[in-house]
This record gives sequence, structure tokens and C-alpha cells, in this order.
Amino acid sequence: MATSKADRQYDIVLLGATGYTGRLTASVIAEQLPTNLKWAIAGRSRSKLESLAKELREINPDRLRPAIEVVSFDSQDELDALVKRTKVCISLVLYLKVGTMVVKSCVENGTDYIDCDRGSVRAKQWIDTYHEQAKATRAAVSQPLTDLVVLPRQADLFHPAQLILGAGYWIGPHDLMVWTAVRELTKQTSLKTSEVILTNKIDVPIDVSGGSAEDFSDALAHGSQLKMESQDPWYISPMRGAEVVKSSSIIGTRRDAHLGLLVDTALGGVDNRIFIHRTWGLLGGSQGYGPNFRYNEYDTAASTLGAILKVLQVALLNVLLSSQLLYHYVLRPTLPSTGDGPDLTAQKKVHKIGMEAVAIADGDATKRAATSFEFPGGTYYMTAVCMAHGAASLLYSRKLEGGHEGGLLTTACLGQDLVDRLSAAGAKFETKMV
Repeated sequence: MATSKADRQYDIVLLGATGYTGRLTASVIAEQLPTNLKWAIAGRSRSKLESLAKELREINPDRLRPAIEVVSFDSQDELDALVKRTKVCISLVLYLKVGTMVVKSCVENGTDYIDCDRGSVRAKQWIDTYHEQAKATRAAVSQPLTDLVVLPRQADLFHPAQLILGAGYWIGPHDLMVWTAVRELTKQTSLKTSEVILTNKIDVPIDVSGGSAEDFSDALAHGSQLKMESQDPWYISPMRGAEVVKSSSIIGTRRDAHLGLLVDTALGGVDNRIFIHRTWGLLGGSQGYGPNFRYNEYDTAASTLGAILKVLQVALLNVLLSSQLLYHYVLRPTLPSTGDGPDLTAQKKVHKIGMEAVAIADGDATKRAATSFEFPGGTYYMTAVCMAHGAASLLYSRKLEGGHEGGLLTTACLGQDLVDRLSAAGAKFETKMV
């Protein structure tokens, strides 16, 4: 039985706090979330958690200090004991090994949840198993009778569990950009969207943390049939959309009147499409996504030669990622160990992110809305900001797009509230007709 949300000890618990992305997220919480936030950092090692807590005190000595929670992620009982004491859980664990246990605990205890996992196979397994249960989970929130206008159970209000999947850099901002562009197109023209084209305007370094490197092993372990199924654009959507046809040339290029020369080399494009198409399925009936909606993602190329070189580079990387032997003996030794990652200074102060998405009206391709996105930091820092502020949105707003009250959902379901929170944290969204 889930405990009353109002009576829970913590507002937010950060699981996997001592990992690379976990430490970054903890620092963002310490720097940017309200100083009276009741939160905890959780992990396996007390010494590592105590070291992190000391670093966090130096970042902001005037805020409530996080509690330290030592938990074995292999123990469902230990997880449940912690998860039922918090309102929101940020999961930055090794998803391949213990991610399912965390999702299960949050669903069964009526605890809201957010992660940065972009594994589509895992997402489908979780959705198939837990989506309906999360919608039905009731975490009682007791209030005095005199404060209620409607008394569904005489003394209690109930909230389903809200779980936001894949809200890190690789999917979250993209999903929000598509949502804002689609919304603007509908607002200005009353037309639905047939396609959104997104391009990365800045070449982002291919940085990998130790945790991400471990999760690559999951994809390599899938059989050929499962790999093929997981490439389906509508793989995790609650309904199927129109057929997605290849929009680029034989060499992978496409030219757009507004975005210029594009090349089909976006590393996260396939997974992003799968998650964004789930957003279409979740919001299509109440937003501007049309019945023929599809999403395509590209990189920007300065020339045809530059585009061809990008295609060759990505082809080589795909070869390394397609073979377990090549990955484990050639690529894996060059990547960080678990808990480590790219240079933190570069993540916070050197790297930048820049993308632009164009929504094209269904039936009139001349009608277009564009959303540009910029962030002064690297991909992992952007993920940390998304985790912290996505959790804050669940904690303080809890108002989902499309009328959803619970379930396994996507970043865009947090809507304008998360756009505003990310903007206050340094991100820049700009939407206009083009």
C-alpha cells in the first residue's frame, strides 16, 4: 500500500548519485532547485555518498543538506523501503542491471519517476508491463475534509504514478522542441503537422560515460529479430501511425529550404524518433500532431563532400557497435570505466548544444513553424539539468499535457512547465513561423 504523498520524508531521491551523471545532477539540484527542498542522495557506497555530500555543501552551504541513503539496488525490499518515502525518484542507475527494479518499485509505491534511459527495448518492456498499472496506482494524499470541494473517497485524494522515460539530452530537448513547434503551427494556422525535421546545428562531441558504455552491451546482446523490431518507428507508441518512408537521398542527404543541407547521420535519430512517436500516440488526439505525423532527424552539413565524410564516419562507428567482439576488445577499452565520464569543466563551460526543428503543415508544406534550441553546456550537463528540473516539474506542477494523470510517459508530457524551468536554467527556446 503506497503511503500518503503528503507524509513522505523526501521530496526527491536521487538514485545512482555517485555515478558520473548522478554527481552532475546532484550539483544542479544544489545550485538551482529551491533551498528548502527535502532530498536524499542514494547509492551503494556510504564513503562515496559522504564525499559527494561534502562537495554539495561547498556548492551551496545555505540550502538543506541532502540525506544519505545507502541502498542495495539488487534488493527489491531495500528499494521499496526508500522509494515509498519519497515523492519523486530520479533514476540514474545502470538501467541494464537494476533499472527494471526501480521502475517496479516506483509504480507499486505510487512514486513519480524520471530517467535518462534511451533504450527502446527496455522502454517497451516497461511500458507493456507497468503502464496500465502506473495509471491505476493510487498514492493517497490526505487533506482535511473542509479543504475539499469533491470528496472521491471522503478523506483522501489519490494520484496515479507519473513516470517520465528518456528525459536526458538525447531525447528530452528534442521531444520538447517538436512539441513547441507543432503547437505553434496549430496555433497560427489551425493545421495539423505532417512532419517535423530536426537538425543538430552544432557538432557535439561523442562523449560517453562509463554507465553509457555499460548500457551499450545491452543493445549488442539483442538477437537480430529483436533488433529489427526495435527499429520500428512506432515501436513504443500506443497506436500505429502512417508509414515512415526514407526522406534522404541514396547518399543520405536532404536539402530543406530553411534548414539547408542535411545528412542522415544523427546518432540518436532512431531512438529519438521512437520516443517522439510515442509522444504522438499519447498526445495526438489533443495536440497539433496530425494523423500523418512523422519525425526525421539529421545533422547539418556544410557541403556534399562534408556530408559524405560524416556518412563514412558514422558507418565506421556502426561497425564497431554492431559486433560484440569489436566493441569489447577495440572500442570499450577506450571508454571510461563505470562512474567516470567526460571532463566536467568542458561539460559545464566549453561545449555548447544547438538544434532547430521545423514542423511542416499537413496539406500545405509552405506553412511551417520552427523551434530553435541552445544550451551553454555539454550533453551530460544538459542531461543533469533535465533530470533536476524534470523532477521539479513532477514535484511542484504535476500537470501533464493531453490530460494524462499517470503512466509511463515522455518528456513532452511535462509541456510548458518544463520548457520554462529549462529556460530559467540557461536553455533558450525560440519558436516562430518561417
